Amino acid sequence: MIRRPPRSTLFPYTTLFRSFDNLYIISGSSLIKFTSDGKQLFSFDSSYSEIISLIDVKNPMKILVFYNNQNKLLFLDNKLSLIGDEIYLENKNIYGNVLICSSEDGGVWILNVSGHQLLKYDADFKTVLQKDLFEITEESKKCSLS
Repeated sequence: MIRRPPRSTLFPYTTLFRSFDNLYIISGSSLIKFTSDGKQLFSFDSSYSEIISLIDVKNPMKILVFYNNQNKLLFLDNKLSLIGDEIYLENKNIYGNVLICSSEDGGVWILNVSGHQLLKYDADFKTVLQKDLFEITEESKKCSLS
């Protein structure tokens, strides 16, 4: 997971990420992909000028883009073209503060802080795992006691 760091005074509207031989820059509602020598390859502009909160470029063929203010995520391919439809987390009853990242098998992990849940979804965004954070805490206490 790559989370947007606080904005600096030198570069107030851009954030830089590196993955493999490419550089990704978030500039407000735009995501721009560059080669390592600075040549611009592709760009993606968000509809309605939404500010990108987080990207996960672990898999450059399926880049996760999250919009915290809209509580939605989407996936982009290696040319920064949209893959499938946007996913609104409200449709999965996920509200409030979340942490999100790609999983190794092409799905998504979501820590729903407000709902006290750890969730995993597969590549088709079907629920694979749903655990209450208090259950996880109790299970870990039992393991450490035995």
